Amino acid sequence: MDAKMKNLDASFRKAGNELEKLNTQHDTHLKAIKGRFNLFTVLLGIGDETRLHSRWLAYLLNPKREHDCGSLFLDLFLNTLKQIPPLSHSGVLMDSSSLSACLCKDAKVSTEVRTEDGRMDIRIECPSWGVIVIENKIWAAEQPNQIGRYTRHLDDSGKRYLLLYLTLHGSQSQTADGSCLENYYRISYRDHILKWLEDCLRATYEHVNINQALQQYKGVVSHLIGNTLDAIYMEQIAELLKDHPAIVKHRDAINSGIEQLKQNYWMDFIGELRKQLMALGIEMESQEDSGKDKSWRGFWFAEKHDARLDNNHSLRFLIQWLTTENFLKFGALPQVKTGASVKENNDTVAELWKMKRSEFENIGQQLKNDFPTFITAAPSWWWPLGQYQLIPGFMSNTFLAEKACDDRPAVLHELVEPGVNMIRSFLALTTRYVEKQTTA
Repeated sequence: MDAKMKNLDASFRKAGNELEKLNTQHDTHLKAIKGRFNLFTVLLGIGDETRLHSRWLAYLLNPKREHDCGSLFLDLFLNTLKQIPPLSHSGVLMDSSSLSACLCKDAKVSTEVRTEDGRMDIRIECPSWGVIVIENKIWAAEQPNQIGRYTRHLDDSGKRYLLLYLTLHGSQSQTADGSCLENYYRISYRDHILKWLEDCLRATYEHVNINQALQQYKGVVSHLIGNTLDAIYMEQIAELLKDHPAIVKHRDAINSGIEQLKQNYWMDFIGELRKQLMALGIEMESQEDSGKDKSWRGFWFAEKHDARLDNNHSLRFLIQWLTTENFLKFGALPQVKTGASVKENNDTVAELWKMKRSEFENIGQQLKNDFPTFITAAPSWWWPLGQYQLIPGFMSNTFLAEKACDDRPAVLHELVEPGVNMIRSFLALTTRYVEKQTTA
């Protein structure tokens, strides 16, 4: 190690020790004030889009619900859209002036609205204005051409509409095609929802019950976007960095090193996963990813493991790492067979989902009962059995610090084993259930 690296190493070690002390003090403070308690995450997974986030957001936005605040929250939400105009797919600001004509007190708000073109997360109908649809994405991957299908449905309705694509950080839709790129607008939990919640908190400080609930939900959102540090703690960290400028100077190299650490650990993890699955006779194919943006990486399971619905249709299993959201999941997708290859056919899959909806939902409920410790996402037409989060916080900074920096094979084996057991049971249960249903 040359002198430059020795000096950098010494600076990192000293700063690391001081950061650990600050973190311990911060945790001790949170415990003392009971600041770690959150009713939302006691009852539901922090990334549960349907049962936690969409339902709670729709509850607040609905003027007729039991919060007894009338249209206050919906008014403040529309005001947020005026103050922070959403961006189109290409980054053009939305003209929010027309929202002033929306009379919120008459609005009708629904969740999980089923249509021929998919299930919409939140639908707000303002008789004096039109329809606002919010597609809520936290950890779940997009369904094929989801934005395009919703756009077609809303166009056919003949009503004025606004389609909002809500993600943690305002991401673009990855499946929208050229015909609908400018028909939706992006909003985020980081910029829009947090700002809206702050306004809601200020407007309800006299109403203790709803104010406390809003404060706790704000904590959930802050945790999701990685903004969990209070102002005092952040100031302490800033002062620490001033004392160790080498960390700031080499920030780019540090970030690159962390990315390399992720890649190395991913390869080690997949190697162990393959090893344990192969010991059970379960095979995975080669790695696939989402293309240039690499927002996800994953592996299809070998075709021989498919749960066959009939001669032309099957459920195919996939393990997937959402690289932007620290989320490792497992699930089964409907597939349409053409000759010897497997191809996705969106229209046929949608029809298949509608025909076998009750059967798929029964399987999903049984899986949820059998694997209560794994975080689940609700079934949809594209993930009819739901999605199962195998490892919470996969590849997050905390995860890497606790797991990736420990090279012991036993640690990796223990981490992978519970997920392998779940996958084995998932495949066996799904195959038996589907075979029973299709031969009945």
